Amino acid sequence: MREGRRWRLEWRRLWCDPWLRALSSWIPLLLLLWVAALFNGGLVRDLPVGLVDLDHSPLSRGLARTLDSSASMQVAAEYASLADGAQALRNGAIYGLVLLPRELEKQVRQGRQPVVNLFYSGQMLLVGRLLSSGFTQALGTSAAQLGVLQSLSSHPVPLAARGEAAPLLYQLTSLYNLSGNYAQFLLAGIVPALWQILILMATISHLTRRLRQRRMQRALQTVPLRLLVRLLSPLLLIYWCWGLVLVWLLFGWFGWPMVGSWALIFLAQGLTVLACLGMGALLYGLTRDGARAMSLAAGYSAPAFAFLGVTFPTADMNGLAQCWRALLPASHYAELQIGQASLGLLGRAAWMPVVALLMFMLVWPLVVWLLGRAGHD
Repeated sequence: MREGRRWRLEWRRLWCDPWLRALSSWIPLLLLLWVAALFNGGLVRDLPVGLVDLDHSPLSRGLARTLDSSASMQVAAEYASLADGAQALRNGAIYGLVLLPRELEKQVRQGRQPVVNLFYSGQMLLVGRLLSSGFTQALGTSAAQLGVLQSLSSHPVPLAARGEAAPLLYQLTSLYNLSGNYAQFLLAGIVPALWQILILMATISHLTRRLRQRRMQRALQTVPLRLLVRLLSPLLLIYWCWGLVLVWLLFGWFGWPMVGSWALIFLAQGLTVLACLGMGALLYGLTRDGARAMSLAAGYSAPAFAFLGVTFPTADMNGLAQCWRALLPASHYAELQIGQASLGLLGRAAWMPVVALLMFMLVWPLVVWLLGRAGHD
């Protein structure tokens, strides 16, 4: 009875603290709405590119129309020289610049294979990949059409001419993300990374405010484990619920496919929150100072998105990066979520991230010892 009253009082104290109330309520909601608005489109279409046509031939104009009809780009402006187009590209007016060389049609007729250049900023990885893919497909389509027209002179039958011009046809099939939705690619890492940062901040803030009290110091000397359970169980329930809301955002609102186990995702969410609470409490126990612990948490979680293995393959990371990734609970949760939602993994491959999250439970005895020693000091 007394323990239940203390637990309810802990909820009330958490809610009465303005900063903790914000971390538990409107800040996650604000981030949720911001992420939803930022990735509302999900698909990149009609990226503006510039065109420098130095040939001005029927072939170059036809190639420009083919580029403009590509789903990923549109010819937004034509420039008289390469210098003018390069200036527009540097200023951000366009994302790419296509250069059609002089005597393009003449070289094609002579079989000399002229070079058509696409310039884009390598700093924009997603934009560059989309432009490069659309440019390659457009050139391939134009080359095939041109080859068919040239083959008709020796093979009047259109089917035979097409077979000589393009003896092999290829089909590119994108697995697990058929529409090329960049939100499905990026949010799989952004959402767990933000979730982890919020849990760490809330844990350190809550422990800093509550353990300053003399009564809490006495409780740390006698029942540190029971005290930690009472202090952190509200945060466990709150951020586990926020995890369910984030899953609803991804698979309900955005309508992403889900082919795996919901139960495994819900279990991994609870373990992820427990792991983040443990890491936050560990950082506070090591420093016994809220400001220092928050600084360590910022450095610890800042590279989370880069180390999740979403934008950069895990196998290509060096040893230090892989070790850092293993210490981030969000990395194991993101691995499980992607594996269940897109691949529907079973057996050992499905449970390995869960085992990795369970390993974080080993942190709790160290946390209890550190905070118990802090109470005696």
